[in-house]
Amino acid sequence: MLVEFSAPPASGKSSIAKALSEDGYKLFRRSTHGAITGAGRASFYAKLLLSPAFVYAFVHRFFFFLSNYTGLSFRRKLISAFIAAQTNVLKRRKSWYVRDQGYFQLGDWVPPNMKRNPATLLKVLDDIGGMPNAVVFIDMPPLVVVEKLHRRGDFQKWEEKAKSLGFAGVLERLVDQKALDSVRYELCDIANIPYIIIKINDREEIFDVKYHCPNSVSDSLNTQIHALVESIKRHWRPFA
Repeated sequence: MLVEFSAPPASGKSSIAKALSEDGYKLFRRSTHGAITGAGRASFYAKLLLSPAFVYAFVHRFFFFLSNYTGLSFRRKLISAFIAAQTNVLKRRKSWYVRDQGYFQLGDWVPPNMKRNPATLLKVLDDIGGMPNAVVFIDMPPLVVVEKLHRRGDFQKWEEKAKSLGFAGVLERLVDQKALDSVRYELCDIANIPYIIIKINDREEIFDVKYHCPNSVSDSLNTQIHALVESIKRHWRPFA
């Protein structure tokens, strides 16, 4: 089972995902592509690379990105194919895996003309097998994110990146990304997968949690999702 986080930068998704490892969840970080818990990164990926199913999934998806995403860099195609193959393998396992971010960030892998079309996004994710079992959205006000970027010392980096993408600055980019929330939620709805929206206030505290579980979700999966949220609430720390 694979649960993916979707949230703005510096919102705490990596920190909370790491904290969940204390409750038995196995963590993957998009930034390092590393397994933090369990057998360890080297041995885990050695097993993946020796798995015919994973190798086939990776090669198939890499050629998909090569053929359909001419605008992406070679490195981005490679990473996207790896994440898709990883998703394809992990979502079929009984253990629960948490990834701090993936396709629901709607980042560099998505051409601009696709970002506002849930049906097109779903078709692509179906083609590459990139849909996780569930998604946790962390909804944090853009101004709070900017403040956290300043505290973390990352503001200038994100400011420059936002300008390189044609935005006036990082705040404008964050507002634009937040406008895509409805697209992300609709994508989950039409894909018929559970998702949770965790709302954060100006004091960086959880003030509301909304569950969206399709009727087709089994009682056991529904129970596990609620347990995951309780674990998140238990580990969440303001100003982290």
